[in-house]
Amino acid sequence: MKRYTIIALCILLTGATSCKKFLEEKPRDNVTPQQFYKTEKQLSAAVDGAYVGLANPYISLFLGLSVADFLSIESITGYATRPGIQGVDEGQFQYLSPKVETSNGYVYNIWKNAYLPLENCNSVIANISATTIVDDATKNKYLGQVYFLRAYHYFNLVRYFGDVPLKTLPTKSSDNFNVPRNHQEAVYDQIVSDLLAAEATNLPVLASDASGHVTSTAVKAMLAKVYLTMAGFPLNKGAEYYQKAYDKAKELIDGKEASLFTTYEDIRLYANKNKAENIFMVQRDAVANTSLIHYTMLPYQGDSGYSKVSENGGGLAPDQNFYDSYTDDDVRKGEKQFFYIYPYPNTTKTTLTIYKYWDQAAAGSGNSGENIPLIRYPDVLLTCAEAKANLDGGSTTDATAVAAYNAVHTRAIPAGAKTTITTEDVLRERFWEFCYENQTWFDMIRTRKALDVPGTNIVNLIGYKAPQHTRAFEEADLLLPLPLQETQNNPELSGPVQ
Repeated sequence: MKRYTIIALCILLTGATSCKKFLEEKPRDNVTPQQFYKTEKQLSAAVDGAYVGLANPYISLFLGLSVADFLSIESITGYATRPGIQGVDEGQFQYLSPKVETSNGYVYNIWKNAYLPLENCNSVIANISATTIVDDATKNKYLGQVYFLRAYHYFNLVRYFGDVPLKTLPTKSSDNFNVPRNHQEAVYDQIVSDLLAAEATNLPVLASDASGHVTSTAVKAMLAKVYLTMAGFPLNKGAEYYQKAYDKAKELIDGKEASLFTTYEDIRLYANKNKAENIFMVQRDAVANTSLIHYTMLPYQGDSGYSKVSENGGGLAPDQNFYDSYTDDDVRKGEKQFFYIYPYPNTTKTTLTIYKYWDQAAAGSGNSGENIPLIRYPDVLLTCAEAKANLDGGSTTDATAVAAYNAVHTRAIPAGAKTTITTEDVLRERFWEFCYENQTWFDMIRTRKALDVPGTNIVNLIGYKAPQHTRAFEEADLLLPLPLQETQNNPELSGPVQ
């Protein structure tokens, strides 16, 4: 961790500078904790700075390719293609050929793009906890947000890598650069502890705060998701945690803190940022912080009139087999819903593209201000349904669970309401609803299941060969390897797990 912790120390407070949407990254290289945290305005700026790391997977560059982390995790599912130019590192994710290596640059990106913001979170928590310039209620308002952010980053890390270093105090000297890995159960315990601490601070609900800051709605949604993950692989905590997931999701549903949009277009509208279905998002602005996903999803070598930045397309596209797994009556399969069939000019050639992130307002300028969804309300609804179906032995008629499932399913297929749902029903819905949102891979590894496209059967993940892969999944593929740069700098990473 030596390389990134040193950098993190330099930017802890510098990244805490805010702008009109609390996200403009303007670092100050010469501010120390002793000089900062003197006023409430500075506390607020420090908390806002802790949000900056959320955008890392969506702005990171590797070999000149934007949104590198995002693309790699979508590629490893086997349900996406990379029409653009590929190198060795991209191919390891895209084809599992031969495997993802420790030297892969994307692996290092994913690692450092989590630990840098974690160091920031640790510093903000420590300094705000120690301050006496505001009362406890104000402290809690700030701390609750950063506890959530720390939990979010560790949740990603533990799912990517398994056993990872668990560090909750800021780095103050070179004495604690090199730390060992902790067992993933300890990491999950810390995630739950942070989320419960955030929940106890009584943050505002989503309906009363559309600023993009963490809300109590986001905290509950994340807690339900963490419980669902802990119930499955690799911890296999089973019924107790399925019950926790169901109860927390039901609490959010019963509280009516979020709601589904009527149409899929509504999800993308600027006016609906941080509202209703969009529980938690990466904040983007067309001027200060442009979203790179918009043009990364453009057709590869598309018509120059399609967008100002069409030459940047080809970063990710749907696999045809995955697209074909949707039934024809599924609204999500319709043109300009989740997908778009682009006709190349002056030819009969067409190409299938991802429309989820299309920003019509950016077509002329190339500058997209679309937020990037991290938690949507359908995730809460399907968490409720999946947890209850597992609790009831694989299928359920529970009214809350069935209604939650039907809310998501009938928006896509209006005539598709069910009275009994199975775990397979819910998993299929998750594959189709959350495609290309960095959700699918995590669902696959926690359930050890895959969607056997172009059909609709749910099958065991180990032994399944996804359409884009050169071989079937093996157990060793389910976690990313520790990045070579880090194991070389920190010998403790290769030592015993604590």
